[in-house]
Amino acid sequence: MIEISSKNLRVGINPFGAELEYIKYYNTNVLWQRSSLWPEQSPILFPNIGSLLDNYFEYDGQIYHNLIHGFAKRTKFLVKKHTKTKVILTLAHNNETLKIYPFKFNLSIEYKIVNMTLAIKLKVENLNAYPMYFALGIHPGFAYEGLKKLLGEYTFKVLEKDYESIDFDQAYVQGTHLEKWGKMAFSAISKKLVKPRTLCYKDMQIIDLEGDRCSICIRHNMPYTAFWQKVPEGNPEFLCIEAWNGLPDQLGADHSLVNKSNLVKLKNKSIFKTYYNITYKTK
Repeated sequence: MIEISSKNLRVGINPFGAELEYIKYYNTNVLWQRSSLWPEQSPILFPNIGSLLDNYFEYDGQIYHNLIHGFAKRTKFLVKKHTKTKVILTLAHNNETLKIYPFKFNLSIEYKIVNMTLAIKLKVENLNAYPMYFALGIHPGFAYEGLKKLLGEYTFKVLEKDYESIDFDQAYVQGTHLEKWGKMAFSAISKKLVKPRTLCYKDMQIIDLEGDRCSICIRHNMPYTAFWQKVPEGNPEFLCIEAWNGLPDQLGADHSLVNKSNLVKLKNKSIFKTYYNITYKTK
């Protein structure tokens, strides 16, 4: 376990998967604590998000099998740098990754505390002499108990407008429709998630959890925001507010990696950067 901290913010990170373990504002943890309900907390999603069609893709005449959300969350990262307020973890290609993903890469995750913000930077470097195809995302789960203790009664707020909603058939993308969002009771999101497994929206990058005493503000620059939870006996305990560069496979698509429109195509010898910030704000 690695910790970074400031006066009123402490963050724990596990080198296995470069996954967040806790986010404590004034000693109140707002991150879900792994259990049998969901044994993860904030996995890094790479090189695919969600499911591949039939769990494999084809590239350059070869077939490659990969698991849901990719292999980064199942791999130990190297701690490249660690100071009191910042840690950088890296994952590079190796003989094992090349068996399931045919590209040479460096994946870097930086967690940094800036005042009352946890700033998360994600970076992918293409080391190949040809384009690289991937998806990249982060999957933090926020615990209702911790949020209520910190915020008091709180509501969910995004910019009020019509968002493009991604329609799923089981695990695969089948289409889109427009859906209006704005300010609502936080419980309303959980009710919307009782039947579908995932809600996903395009260009919803500003999210505020507004409480009686303070707010938690999420900002990212990825094209998709997804919501996911598990509901034990109708009583949700956490909500994942995810950010995605890329989508699961399109229903009916072929298996060719280069034909997948839901992925990032990174030019040779290029670097892809993105971020996800979590900020505590007082009233």
